[in-house]
Amino acid sequence: MTFHLSIIQIAMVLLNRDKYDEAYAKLKQSSLSGGCTVLILVAADCDALCACRILTYLLRSDQICYKIKPVYSYNDVRAANDTLVRENDELRSIVMLNCGGIKDLAQELELPPHVTCFVVDAHKPWHLSNIHGSQNVVVFDDGSTVHDDLPTASDAELPSESSGDEEEEEAEELERAEWGSDEGEAEFDDGSSDVDAGGKDAPEAEDGEEASVEGEDEAKPTDSSGDDASPQVSPARNPQGGEEDEEEEDDEAVTDGGERGAAGDGATAASGASAAGAGAAADSDAGSDASVSDSDGDDAEAEQDAMAGKRKLDAVSGVQGELTRRQRRRRVNQYYFSGSHYGSASASLMYELAKQLGKDGHDLLWLAILGVTDQFVNERCDFESYTLLVQQYQQEIMAKASEAGETIASDGQTVIPAAGDGTITSEIEYRLMMHRHWSLYESMYHSSYVASRLGTWKSTGREKLQHFLAKMGLSLRECQQKFEFMSPQLKLRLDEKLHKHGEEFGLDELFYPSFFRAFTGYKHSISAADVVYSTTALLEAGPMSQTAGEMSWEDSFNTAYDALNT
Repeated sequence: MTFHLSIIQIAMVLLNRDKYDEAYAKLKQSSLSGGCTVLILVAADCDALCACRILTYLLRSDQICYKIKPVYSYNDVRAANDTLVRENDELRSIVMLNCGGIKDLAQELELPPHVTCFVVDAHKPWHLSNIHGSQNVVVFDDGSTVHDDLPTASDAELPSESSGDEEEEEAEELERAEWGSDEGEAEFDDGSSDVDAGGKDAPEAEDGEEASVEGEDEAKPTDSSGDDASPQVSPARNPQGGEEDEEEEDDEAVTDGGERGAAGDGATAASGASAAGAGAAADSDAGSDASVSDSDGDDAEAEQDAMAGKRKLDAVSGVQGELTRRQRRRRVNQYYFSGSHYGSASASLMYELAKQLGKDGHDLLWLAILGVTDQFVNERCDFESYTLLVQQYQQEIMAKASEAGETIASDGQTVIPAAGDGTITSEIEYRLMMHRHWSLYESMYHSSYVASRLGTWKSTGREKLQHFLAKMGLSLRECQQKFEFMSPQLKLRLDEKLHKHGEEFGLDELFYPSFFRAFTGYKHSISAADVVYSTTALLEAGPMSQTAGEMSWEDSFNTAYDALNT
């Protein structure tokens, strides 16, 4: 167990369904410090009440002190943080039932390092900070979430919102970069050509300056050299117009040389020879300078090309990084904006914990059934998911019935049947609200399923309902009296009539599998759906406060909590 606890303390954030007992072991171990170490924050719904009943049974069996705090909204959670969590030295564990999963608990609660918050919440999607954030928050996974589809911790750190204009511009740029469109390539090419042109403009200007200086140097030797003086060539040439400029300079140099040669006919041969030697030396120096300048220009051009290529690669890598970041942000947005939905009932998760601890029984199984029924009658789970859970609990009931089916007397021969107190049975139930304790007409009129299909809030919908009852051969007077006092023959044929005429009015799902429980001393068994409706009514419209004469929802919570005591 020590190994498991070390894993819990270090890496347990999203807890798989088969490891609930490890979380309870951590809670139990932390309670050894003494005092009231567990705070239970319970939402105001029937499923959370049933889950709280199961959890408190387990805590009492292990003699762990706890405190229950009902919360109606997250304002109550913040108030509980100020009064019950902050500066509470005894507190070691916080259990949140049907609340806390969709909020960043690091901001809602001030959790000291020694306090762990266990979240059992059917609301989805979970806040990513609770999964990838603080190690003090442990979320019970019901198995309906695929872990590979969850955004990672690095994805959760990205902002999930941006302006619409930025989104559109960013999407266009990233799409061009991703698919290599011509427009994107032209943008990169234009940038590289500008760099090349800018790099070659400076040498061109330097060539012009050198050419003017050399032109002045040429005038001195050609004054005495005559026709033999050769024109000087610029050391560096313009790549585009170098040849034309060179030819123009040669023509000017030859013309000037001819005129100067005619004017200097009296010069000596020695001076002509020295001039020729000077011209040859100048040609040699100019050739060496030209070769050095050409090599330097090639190196500079290659360096500029390399820099341009590096900038282009950096730009492409930056765009690819932006693409990755955008894809991660899109994954986070898809996770959060997938729509609010519900997972497994919290009561069923607490019953799974009780099974792993070997403390499950009829009472806890009944509470788990109530939690699942609460989700179904309030349209928080689909019919297929509910049917699978019903089949699972039917197997549980059969297993427990076979274990306690009969006992053998001390003589070894007499068979004594087991007591039927609290026996759970599975039967088909009407999708009508409290019809056993109400009239059939009022039950249909106030049923959410019938009301949504027939539109009973409108006059045409009420007419449809009356037409439906008339089709079944039921008089309005008969249907408006209590169901208990209806004719036995009508009640026996009610199933057949509802099956026969229900589809005609779009009521093809008026029946669903449910559970009933019988108690010794009572004539009738009680339906799970009736318990859910009754508990919800106590939560929403409980007793009046004796002091202020106003409705106190905490008193309603306590009344509903006590009503589930079996």
